[in-house]
Amino acid sequence: VRFSDSVPGFLTGRTTFGTLTPVVSGGTATFSCNASSGGTVTCTQTGGTLAPGERVTVAVDVVRPLADGSFTNTATVTNTVEGDPNSANNSAQDTVDILPIADVVMTGKSATPDSLRAGENVSYVLSYANNGPSLAQGVVVSDTFTFANAGDTGFTVVSVSSSRSGSSCSIAAGAQITPAANSFNCTIGTLANGDTHSVTVVMRPNFMAGNPARTVDNTARITTTSTENPAGGDNGNNSQVESITINPALLN
Repeated sequence: VRFSDSVPGFLTGRTTFGTLTPVVSGGTATFSCNASSGGTVTCTQTGGTLAPGERVTVAVDVVRPLADGSFTNTATVTNTVEGDPNSANNSAQDTVDILPIADVVMTGKSATPDSLRAGENVSYVLSYANNGPSLAQGVVVSDTFTFANAGDTGFTVVSVSSSRSGSSCSIAAGAQITPAANSFNCTIGTLANGDTHSVTVVMRPNFMAGNPARTVDNTARITTTSTENPAGGDNGNNSQVESITINPALLN
């Protein structure tokens, strides 16, 4: 006896299975199960006999990611030794709806240079991606600056560019990032499975009275309106932190 089931929505190299354990209701039959790299589970009788009325059951636990969509799942049984007087009942079907799920991730946040003088330019690069498997909707990338001194004069934005066509950012050249207005966001829109993009912002730390050295931290974050984890949460990979040191200006 051999029975098989091709798992719907299976993604080669990404979808995995739990332990496949055949359970036989009495008798001497034994079975062994395995899953192919393409997502087909096959269970083959390895010994004993399966008497009339006896059953074999296998729970197939499938671990995401899976492709989303509506599928018809078909399981089939065959007998490779004896004849089968009624092959019309050798398969059974069920439907399954796999809801979309996307895993957006902040893949990097860098500042070049990370130590500079007031009045010099620093280039921030915010890198992000969608690990999928589904399309991510309502994607927004934001960056929040944390100033140790509430009186910090902040930054002047020199330029803003986004590699994602059609995206838009809430700041432009000449904007000020200060303790009172310490963040900006870029509306990305949709992000396909495997897409990787970045936002580059060039800023100039403003001169501050007393010309002190100071440190400014900032956190880049990506969000999506799509579900990222069926259990809730964002998989813990949606933010990156960077810090720069602003040294006293040489001229003021």
